[in-house]
This record gives sequence, structure tokens and C-alpha cells, in this order.
Amino acid sequence: MIGKRVAAVVLAIVSVAGLGCGKSKEAQAFDSIGNECRAFIAQGATLTQVDNQFNTATVIDGPCCPQSGSIEVPIQGTCPEQTATNPECSVFFAWPASDPSLCSQSAGGGCWFVCELRVMRSSYASTGMNSTVCDGRWSSKVQFGVGQCAF
Repeated sequence: MIGKRVAAVVLAIVSVAGLGCGKSKEAQAFDSIGNECRAFIAQGATLTQVDNQFNTATVIDGPCCPQSGSIEVPIQGTCPEQTATNPECSVFFAWPASDPSLCSQSAGGGCWFVCELRVMRSSYASTGMNSTVCDGRWSSKVQFGVGQCAF
């Protein structure tokens, strides 16, 4: 009988402790935005479509293209082959996180969630925001520098 009571008490404690677990609302929101970012990459959306959807994001001036004669390291390798005159260029959509548990803030710069999208320089030069996204990634970064092309 005592064993059953102890087991019931332990089960009750574990159940109550489990109620507080799970992702915060902010973490769930970032998961949703991350899924949207990955979907835009997979479907080859235009920068205009992404910009319309991510209207709450901090947008880094861009696209951020490598210095003349350089190329970017491909993320997934889904863009056309780069050349020194037509490299992949990045456009960053970023959101600051206020929940300190989402990523390390020990460096003191805060935590940002970033949707980095790649377009080809020639495409952006000819079609601007109607350029098609050909690659990208969703990630969290510490000390993301707003107004900078790299982090």
C-alpha cells in the first residue's frame, strides 16, 4: 500500500513538473517563422513575396554581395553556378529574441533569429525585388550586426 502511495506521489510530481515544460510562445513563433523561411527557399519565392510576409522583420540593406572577384560559400548548393561577376548575394531578415533561453547571450550582443536568403547578382540587377530566391538558411545568431552584411 505504501509503495502504491509513493508511486502515485512520484507520478503526480512528475506530471505537475511536466506542465511547465515545453517551448515558450516566442520559441513557437520562431519555429513557425523558420518553417516559413525554409518554405520560401524550397518554393523559389521572390524577394517581394518574402518581404510581404516578413513585414515585422529587421531587413538588412542588401543584397549583400561579396567583393568584386569573390564568391560566396554555397549553403545548400541550389543556386546556379557562381562566377566572379555573378555571385550569390544574401538578403537577411532578422528578429531579435527576448527569451534568454533561446540562444546564448553571454557575449552581450543579444540573440537574433535570421532568415538568410540568396539571390544571384545578375538576377537582382535585372529584376530587383522580383528576384527568385535560390538558396538560404534559418539560424540563430549572437551579436547580429544590424546594418552589416555579415555576422
